[in-house]
Amino acid sequence: MRTSDSLIEALVMDCWPSPGAAVDFGLDNDDAHRRYAALQFLVRYCGVSADDLHAIAGNGPRITALVRQQCPPALQADFATAWDNSPQEYE
Repeated sequence: MRTSDSLIEALVMDCWPSPGAAVDFGLDNDDAHRRYAALQFLVRYCGVSADDLHAIAGNGPRITALVRQQCPPALQADFATAWDNSPQEYE
């Protein structure tokens, strides 16, 4: 199972995602609850799919851009992942 699929399941069930999904989507560091709420909003109200999330997994700036485009100001958050400074592109 892709971490994006795991994340979608957690967001829909209103529970915390797997450790892998937390790392891939920046939920393993400060401000994680606010970031979780932003991702949950994207999934529940904006129609963001597991495929959409898979395309940006591990890329904090791309996750941040999606949140800024679609979430209300109260849910704005900057995302950072462990993969952001990795020399290899995450796939």
